Amino acid sequence: TNPRFQILGQGTLPSATPVKMEQFSAGSMDSQWIELEGIVRAVANESGHAALDIAAGTNRLRAFIPGFGNQAAPAQLVDAKVTIRGVAGTFTNPNDQSRGVQFYVPNLDQITLLEAGVADPFSLPARPMAGVQRGDPQEIFSHRVRVGGTVSFLQRSNVLFIQEESGGLSVRTFGSAALQPGDVVDVAGFPTFTGYGPVLEDAVVRRIRSGPAPQPAAVTASQVLEGRFAGKLLSLDGRVMELSSRRGEAVLILKTGKVVFEVVLNTGNANLTREFLPASSSVRVTGVCSLPTEGTGAQGQIYCSRPSSRAARF
Repeated sequence: TNPRFQILGQGTLPSATPVKMEQFSAGSMDSQWIELEGIVRAVANESGHAALDIAAGTNRLRAFIPGFGNQAAPAQLVDAKVTIRGVAGTFTNPNDQSRGVQFYVPNLDQITLLEAGVADPFSLPARPMAGVQRGDPQEIFSHRVRVGGTVSFLQRSNVLFIQEESGGLSVRTFGSAALQPGDVVDVAGFPTFTGYGPVLEDAVVRRIRSGPAPQPAAVTASQVLEGRFAGKLLSLDGRVMELSSRRGEAVLILKTGKVVFEVVLNTGNANLTREFLPASSSVRVTGVCSLPTEGTGAQGQIYCSRPSSRAARF
């Protein structure tokens, strides 16, 4: 309960045990001195510690390095491939239940640079969005990629959709992005494949200029399922089958023909939406569509802004 420590002398650290990120994430290496390899996704100063988000495939960890005070965290590590040595530590809730695993690293000397990241992410060659969308989930891009497009939809302060002629993408920025629909932007981020297709995570965004908001394409359910409109702004007619609430958002089940879509509304209040939009209402929804890459009850998901004040149109 009250441990005491006595320094006997200066020693050397033992050799770190190399482990895969999957082993670390499972919590099986708790309190062990280990070595991991991954790509640094983001860096920040948190309460005097450099906090590094590191990814390997679909697995991710957060590493903490003490002693930074008010200094800037080592941003030059972003997008670098590194080997990092430290101690795995499980953190728990008040009931002593595991909430996850963190990585504690004594100093920057325990990081070995394997591949340097690109200092200026906007110097990367721009890729067409369709090329990023077609990326094989089994061969997830390791480093950042750069795309350009127009902001079509703002889901949250750090989640937005952009589109250009070849396709559209969901973007999750590192921190808030002060943008508006119609803004033409340059984006560099890390492609990650989810159950609803690719997302650019930990992205940095550079606004080029403002412009008119994109106009939605009027489509049919069959056109949506072809995949040509994934990530792009569209409008779709259908009938409301069910309305519920999930994580503070109103979710309605929309049926058009024989196809079922899940529509997520950024209203924050499902009860108000239920009064405005009773079951069996015929509606036209306008939003951005994502198609599932894995089994799901709905055949597509559409993100919409709040209802307008008239009729059943979004």
